[in-house]
Amino acid sequence: FTSIDIDNVYILDRGNSRIVSLAKSGSFQNQYSADILKKADDFEIDEKNQKALVLSGGKIWEIKL
Repeated sequence: FTSIDIDNVYILDRGNSRIVSLAKSGSFQNQYSADILKKADDFEIDEKNQKALVLSGGKIWEIKL
């Protein structure tokens, strides 16, 4: 996930139950782990409010970035 309005690129890595954050130049920034990510269907990032919204198991979950 990325957009013109955010600074990074976010990759959902279901196999390792994490979201990886990379700078748009490609350098590693951070990773965010949670068990719900293993079965996530979709996600969106809100950098301004420092959170990820994750659709998993028919529910929307919030993860603090």
